Amino acid sequence: MKFSIPGKILITGLAAVVSITLIACSCSCTDSQSNVPDTVLKSSNQFIISKVGQDFFDKYIKPDFQNTKKIASQYQMVYTFKMPEKMYVDAKIKFTVDTTGQVNKENVTGLPDCLSNPEKCQFNINRDQAVQIAKENDFGEGIKDWKVEFKWEPKYNQYVWSILSTLEESQGSFGMRGNGEILLIDPNSGDIVSKDTWRIM
Repeated sequence: MKFSIPGKILITGLAAVVSITLIACSCSCTDSQSNVPDTVLKSSNQFIISKVGQDFFDKYIKPDFQNTKKIASQYQMVYTFKMPEKMYVDAKIKFTVDTTGQVNKENVTGLPDCLSNPEKCQFNINRDQAVQIAKENDFGEGIKDWKVEFKWEPKYNQYVWSILSTLEESQGSFGMRGNGEILLIDPNSGDIVSKDTWRIM
């Protein structure tokens, strides 16, 4: 004996499944956001805006609720910082906020002070230009390709191009050992921020 499902019932059933799926997605997408109190989120947003301005915030900075988390009585706030017209600018802004919305200003990473120092937020030097600057300053080639990163440097409280060279490297039962040099370049002016050595014993 064969059974057939009327088309109307089948369509209704599919619609119900799609509806449930959409609701589930909606819930999962907003769960992490709903776990951050409005007072905390507003205070966090305003803190960033006080450093970069409203327009810069709206264009380039977004809350990263997936990586934001509560630790004891503090919220570890995480924001993405991306500039579509400068793809190499892709970083995270992090700081902690208590349940009353008070920002811990002693533990902030990735947040440039664009309003006080607009020249520190231009990021006009791209990866290729940074590499060329390193070559022009006789930065050693080493034994392998340079590791080049656009990143936040806490010591100088700014973004830099970090170029790391490897002069010696060995691997054994003791683990990896090596040494080399690291050059930091200002991504706004192209100036050399620092040149130092690294070593793993």
